[in-house]
Amino acid sequence: MTGASEISDDDVSTAARPHEILARRGILDLASGIKAASDHFWSFLQAVQPHVQGDASSISMGLLSMVTRAQAFHHGTLDMLRAGNPFGAYALVRSYAENAAALVWMHRKPGDLARLSLSARRDEKLVVGRIVAEATKQYPAFKALYEGLSEYTHPVASAFHAAWTPSDNVEDRVSWASSPRFKSDEGPLWVVLWLMEITDIHIAVWPGLYIQATRAAEDSPALGMDR
Repeated sequence: MTGASEISDDDVSTAARPHEILARRGILDLASGIKAASDHFWSFLQAVQPHVQGDASSISMGLLSMVTRAQAFHHGTLDMLRAGNPFGAYALVRSYAENAAALVWMHRKPGDLARLSLSARRDEKLVVGRIVAEATKQYPAFKALYEGLSEYTHPVASAFHAAWTPSDNVEDRVSWASSPRFKSDEGPLWVVLWLMEITDIHIAVWPGLYIQATRAAEDSPALGMDR
């Protein structure tokens, strides 16, 4: 994963040759980036499909719910990018990252898999800080990226700049608007990259977890998948 320095006053990475990092994933502009992210998420759904043809246990039903959540957060982020809304985009990417972190936790601690069951008790719920820390052990940049995204979900000064843009007419002046906006054209492109990297985690982890969960299938819900 890319590091968390991407979320800064300029919304972009300060790493060398950032355009090459984006281009490697087919992200040349917002339109191509959205297409690349959409196609990549479809690859995740294709990886899911072969595993959901038979019976499903209460745990595997929980894992299927994680797919639904993933699609909601992923597609919602793309909608926010189309609208040019950084607050909405970053909040949804963060939720998508939490979804991935929960899967990584289960991958690394398979004895906890029942905590994703639809019948799990409330006191068995996952603690976000702990699953983020565990995901960071496998993906070193995960925590830094997550913390950067969190800045946009809390009322702190580092997130306030999305309300202000440099004035077109007066030097050293800024203009305020009630509608949020990315400070640079590259900001949304980095969000697309993070989406694709978080999708990478879903693809790598989810199928194996589902195989574990279906070994003791209990019932068979009706299944359907929409792109």
